[in-house]
Amino acid sequence: MAKDVIELIELIGWREERSVHLFGISMGGMIGQELVNSSLSALQRLVQSGCSHSLLDHTFIVPLDPQTLQWKGFVLFVKVFSRVLTKEQECSLLIDTLFPPVFTNERLPNGCLRKEELYARFLLLANLTPKQPLAGSLGQLWGAVTHSLSRDALGKVSEDLKPAKVLVLTGDSDEIINPARSSELHKFLPGSELVIFKSGGHALCYQVPQEFNALLERVMKEANARFSSNIDN
Repeated sequence: MAKDVIELIELIGWREERSVHLFGISMGGMIGQELVNSSLSALQRLVQSGCSHSLLDHTFIVPLDPQTLQWKGFVLFVKVFSRVLTKEQECSLLIDTLFPPVFTNERLPNGCLRKEELYARFLLLANLTPKQPLAGSLGQLWGAVTHSLSRDALGKVSEDLKPAKVLVLTGDSDEIINPARSSELHKFLPGSELVIFKSGGHALCYQVPQEFNALLERVMKEANARFSSNIDN
């Protein structure tokens, strides 16, 4: 998938050095790591939300450690990829897994629960979007599970993005990627910034869109200023 992104960037014509800000959510963050590790010179800034540098590295799926495994996320993947759910059931399960109850049980001004509004939105998207072929789903899952960057490779990611830095975002109630993995990722990315959203789930861009977008705007301005200053000097 990282190769697909590189080809897309080339096709669009974004070839100018340090001209691209990359924001990756979940598996998108993993793809971002691979892109920077490939030394793509157009990249200027990397933001990763709900992401890990490796899912097979002692947490999540292998081994099945009840202290570290995100069980709700595990159940979601098993049920979705086994194709045993209807669209309605899948939407309900996604909402329960991506967002914490403190968010989904909020009462909106129109009187309905937020989970009801989310359900209508997710079901609309499900009905408009063709179902992913099983081979594609399994390939995507395999890509996420087998993704792995060593500590040295992560250090290279930070080094290659200087004078800008990597921003790592997570919610402390993420049920897909253990929040501890984002903290670990921050630790292995020298000079990176870690932002943890209280009562935040996996889909922060849905849950706290204003705060999420404000962060993106800030880091883009910071990166532009740092590279501009670096060029001037």
